[in-house]
Amino acid sequence: MKTYSLTIFFLLIIALIGTSCENLIEYSPYQAGVGSNNDERNVQTIRILEEHSQNEFRPFRIALIGDSHTYYDDFQRQIKALNEMDSIDFVVHNGDITLSGIYREFVWYDDITSALDHPLITLIGNHDFLSNGEYLYNQMFGPFNFTLDYNNCRFVFFDDTIWEKNVEDPDFEWLNEALDVGDSISHVFVFAHIPPWSKQFSIGNHYLYNTIIEKHNVSLSVHGHTHSYFYGKRDDSDVPFLVTGDTEDREIVVLDVRADTLMVSRETF
Repeated sequence: MKTYSLTIFFLLIIALIGTSCENLIEYSPYQAGVGSNNDERNVQTIRILEEHSQNEFRPFRIALIGDSHTYYDDFQRQIKALNEMDSIDFVVHNGDITLSGIYREFVWYDDITSALDHPLITLIGNHDFLSNGEYLYNQMFGPFNFTLDYNNCRFVFFDDTIWEKNVEDPDFEWLNEALDVGDSISHVFVFAHIPPWSKQFSIGNHYLYNTIIEKHNVSLSVHGHTHSYFYGKRDDSDVPFLVTGDTEDREIVVLDVRADTLMVSRETF
């Protein structure tokens, strides 16, 4: 009789949990769908920015961050600090929003960035290709390669992940065509998660990337990945490079775009 009573008791507890917490187990962390987040938000952000863009050049300011994976407390502080910067036209995250490319990490990124008051563009990083990450990113943000025309400047966002894509070369033909904008554009920028001097790049890929950005007179090549800030020229390239650190550095890189110059500064939080 005692055993029977205990069995009934545990069955009642399980039933109670099932009715009061019906969403207790709502997904696998490795699932491929992103549910309500399936909205290609980069596409939406670009549409909004281009609607507010000027046909001729106007000075503007953007904030640059990157490699926020695993640093969630600092990432929340970073978003709060961005909201305190009133003069930002938009924010670019330079990729690696996840560590392992799993569903739950995309949800965490979405939860944290939902508090951001500025338009946000999110690149894909090499970590974001892990697991089902490439499918999650595509559903949540849209294509891996895309462009933005803003205040007579061309922004080219380029997926240059190699190792996590089965050692597949980046689509340099697409990059070359996206940068072919003529002489009337005030500035041309390339954003790609991995800098060309990374170990992922072969000597040939390194040379090809630098050749393309020099050919099109790119004003600045912007990257993440190294978790260490860098700004300047290297590798005998005429194009300057800017690399953002990770969120744990507790800083925001600010790019002021003027007609005849670019100004780079770092804001701590």
